[in-house]
Amino acid sequence: MTEDYMKEYENREAFLSETGFEGGIPMYQYYDRYHNLRLELYMDESAERFCGLVYGYYFKSDRKKCVDRYGFIKDGVGERDWEGDTAFSLRAVYVDYGGGYAIPAMERYR
Repeated sequence: MTEDYMKEYENREAFLSETGFEGGIPMYQYYDRYHNLRLELYMDESAERFCGLVYGYYFKSDRKKCVDRYGFIKDGVGERDWEGDTAFSLRAVYVDYGGGYAIPAMERYR
């Protein structure tokens, strides 16, 4: 894996291949109200690491829709129970980036 934090990849598959998630199935995908993929998360539970891709969409002056992808990798995943009054149980997986910033990825349990 590279130590170059701003490395550019030719495509999504190249990023997933270098990070060790080639051929993986996303554990989580988020689509916006226009059905644009906005976030993909991949997890390797045995190694306790995950990676993700964030998608940003924009239009050029010729009205052509374009997408930028930003990838990230994180080692170490912690779990804690979701707190609050809900009709079903949620378990939230948080990744702490320091300074209290975390990304939640939720799974539903019945």
